[in-house]
Amino acid sequence: MPASDPDQVLSLLGVGPGRVVLLKDVPLARLHLTLRGATESLGQRPGWRPLHSDVCVRSDRPWEERVSGLASVSPRLASWARAAAEQARAALAAVRADDLPVIASCGWPLSELEEAALTPVYRAFRVGMAAAEMDSGLVAGDYDLAMIERQLSRTATAPPLSPGLGHY
Repeated sequence: MPASDPDQVLSLLGVGPGRVVLLKDVPLARLHLTLRGATESLGQRPGWRPLHSDVCVRSDRPWEERVSGLASVSPRLASWARAAAEQARAALAAVRADDLPVIASCGWPLSELEEAALTPVYRAFRVGMAAAEMDSGLVAGDYDLAMIERQLSRTATAPPLSPGLGHY
């Protein structure tokens, strides 16, 4: 099967909006090259955002609702989460992460933008992991505070100081 025509390959693979396909025996490099121009037609998974666009990939529950729920059981972690989110968003904006494609092509070497976005996207990923735990806490009524703290500790954002203690 010639892979020079991306539309032909996508059609043969059954890839398109709303369809999920397990791709076996398709060389990864060919797949990546084929999908490079398909971002607009495939779009983003419904209910989700690209990781590089914000700190929370799920769009079904607002960030502030998650943090407010956490604040009811741990104001310190909620404060840390807010600070980590602000710093991650600023870092993403500083490198123009919105210019990244939705579908990663994993081309080597990385572009200058992809290289610059590695650390900010990682930080946003860790805030997003904490957000997922916050969402679970809202639903279940029980927060895994140790997991949230572990994720926040990997964001490069310092924890807030506890009042009167000089440390957290």
